[in-house]
Amino acid sequence: MKRIAIVPVGYLPRIGGAEMVIHNLAIEHQRAGCDVTVVPNLASVSIARHLPYRCVPMWRRAWSTAVADGSDSGGAASIRRGLRWRVALLQRLLRPQVWHLHAAYPLAWAMIDVIRRDLCVPVVVSSHGSDIYDIAGVAQGRGPQFDHEIRRRIESTVRRADGLIAFGPGVVDAYRAAGADEEQIWLIPHGWDRSRVHAARRHRDETRRRLGVTTDRVVLTVAADRPEKRIDDALAAAATLKEPSAWTWVIATVGGRVAEEVARLELGGRVVVVEEPPFRGPDFENGLPRQSLLDLYAVADLLVVPSAIETAPTVVHEAFTSGCPVVANVDSAAGLIAHDRDGLIVDTSCPGKLVETLESLDSDPARLARLRAGAQAHGSSFDDWEQVARRHREVYDAVGLRFRSERR
Repeated sequence: MKRIAIVPVGYLPRIGGAEMVIHNLAIEHQRAGCDVTVVPNLASVSIARHLPYRCVPMWRRAWSTAVADGSDSGGAASIRRGLRWRVALLQRLLRPQVWHLHAAYPLAWAMIDVIRRDLCVPVVVSSHGSDIYDIAGVAQGRGPQFDHEIRRRIESTVRRADGLIAFGPGVVDAYRAAGADEEQIWLIPHGWDRSRVHAARRHRDETRRRLGVTTDRVVLTVAADRPEKRIDDALAAAATLKEPSAWTWVIATVGGRVAEEVARLELGGRVVVVEEPPFRGPDFENGLPRQSLLDLYAVADLLVVPSAIETAPTVVHEAFTSGCPVVANVDSAAGLIAHDRDGLIVDTSCPGKLVETLESLDSDPARLARLRAGAQAHGSSFDDWEQVARRHREVYDAVGLRFRSERR
């Protein structure tokens, strides 16, 4: 039986792209007979009890903030010492044979020497783009500039990891830009849950009624409200739609700013905002939202990804598995979209071009149907989560074998 410890960047109960990946991997590892422990950055203990695998909340916000900031003020040095003994305690109690650090670069930078050198256990690092996309962007002359110390830590973490798992080709490029060796990198795209996708399609009419959609067409944007996600570009395009429009724009995000902006722009008749977005993974109890993002993909005729850059966009993968074509700029496409086959490459920062795209697709239903068929075919080519988890375990085995041989 393989013992695995996984440290995600995020925390429960909110489930974003990174947490969705870890949740599904943990379930499949457990089903395969592994002993899995997820060690989230922050977590609700009451929620953790309902998960089908062991979940041990380890951090407090002050710790992770201090490690991320890299400042020695306010006792950050003692915080790092506390981090070390907690990692060592978990190793002693759980005895994982491999640690998998997912997109948690500030924490990974602080943990990796403790695990590899002090505890003599191999470390696999993975990312779907949330931390490392800056390196890809800067390496290609675009994307936001960021603190040199942060970049140094990301590059240091990438170079010291025993194995690197990339969920998309953009992440592979970012790993290379960070100085990784080719033999360190494994490309393993996201998986998908066929039963949940089919269930969402059956609930399509119910979801439209719940959202209050009365138009023929639905365009969807799923994104955190962060500057690089450029939700305001979607709002600008929605404001440009001619009235009456065949399209309703559904935006799934977190926080209240987008809803306030929709009210300020008087877009209530064109835009539906889904706050505290539906969970990708578990259907939690305790009165928390049970709506699935897959329900939104099922009613959408089109997904628009306005992000400045994404190295492995979870939303594109999810859309394709739901048979929903994607409109994105060339950076957000991350090599996943075949133009005019399963989606369209458009300058999403230009509201006029986005609106022109929507109107042309509405007037050409045959083309839209062809794009949906292409997205469906693309999504059907992805592995399910059981196969993806098996490929992860193969990486763990290969990394462990190499790690042990190097220490003989």
